Amino acid sequence: MLEQSADSSSSLYGCADADAGYVVSGYSFGGYTAYAVGGALVDDASGDPTLDLSDSRVTAIITFAPWNAFSMLGAGTADITVPVMTIGGQEDATVGTQYLDLFDPIEGTPRLLGDFDNVGHYSFTPIYCAGYGDGCGPAFFDQDTFVEMTKTSVISWVEYLRGREGALEQVPAYSGEVTWTLTAATSP
Repeated sequence: MLEQSADSSSSLYGCADADAGYVVSGYSFGGYTAYAVGGALVDDASGDPTLDLSDSRVTAIITFAPWNAFSMLGAGTADITVPVMTIGGQEDATVGTQYLDLFDPIEGTPRLLGDFDNVGHYSFTPIYCAGYGDGCGPAFFDQDTFVEMTKTSVISWVEYLRGREGALEQVPAYSGEVTWTLTAATSP
């Protein structure tokens, strides 16, 4: 993208600033990767959080149903200092509620947790919902509504981090389906 942004013949010309950094995002194992690239220390062979895989250009982290990679992150998320948004589901039969254990130690602010009651692992990826299962079907939060809420939440969060007035108030609330927990800094 940076190459295309520097190419005046590209439709992406001028859309990226290499010096501005980037928001890293990931789902499931990608959530683990986003945390690690964003500053979480990964456990070494002895179980100590010492491996630093971070990229100093990361300005924020967004994860969806993040996996802890067989506890490779452990308490390492406490070392994250950039803003973090994490969304997970209480009915996730694939990685369970690991998102709560990964999110809880983070001390950097601001941070936002979206904890959904009736969301499973595949609620985030409708392409995997060919059959009913972990997040798909009538027993779960309506998938189309969930996907739209997730998109709106991410855009609202990023705009909040950019300092846009009223952006955080655009994060959708669905009574009885989601609990949002914000720990804010004095300024984004």
